Amino acid sequence: MDSVYRGRGLGHWLLLWIMNYLHDRGIERLEVTVEGEDEGALKLFLSEKFKVVEHNIAFKLQLNPDKR
Repeated sequence: MDSVYRGRGLGHWLLLWIMNYLHDRGIERLEVTVEGEDEGALKLFLSEKFKVVEHNIAFKLQLNPDKR
């Protein structure tokens, strides 16, 4: 999210809307993936009682730096 809009509760409002929308349609579970160490996203999901179920680490090695 653009920094101009951060901290205004828009992500929280949108998440609640999505959760209600899915619940009203009989969806029983919502899973999300947070890339990297996105502190804002982690705080948002934890505030809504999401539970961390796994931690993933990805590795990358550029073997030929000239061919990106």
